[in-house]
Amino acid sequence: MAEITFEDWKQLKLKVGVVVEAERVPKTAKLYKLQVEIGQVRPVQIITSLVPYYSAEQLLGRRSSCSATSDRPPSPARCPKPCCSARKRRTPASACY
Repeated sequence: MAEITFEDWKQLKLKVGVVVEAERVPKTAKLYKLQVEIGQVRPVQIITSLVPYYSAEQLLGRRSSCSATSDRPPSPARCPKPCCSARKRRTPASACY
């Protein structure tokens, strides 16, 4: 694993929020789509592979941490809409909604 410098570390945005919604991602074995309230206008969407460890009900109300860098775009996720081609375009699935 590559190490980062302190200057790189200072550019990270680390936030802790509360899970307000948790649902399974269709046609996957391990993925949840979480909505995490971190004090912004709308909740942040996080895709996580916690299905083997927690039920959706256990995740509700739990604190979750999320980190982001300012120069990295959101990664593409599997869109639940069958007609969507977000993965082919390499754009975030949230653009479909």
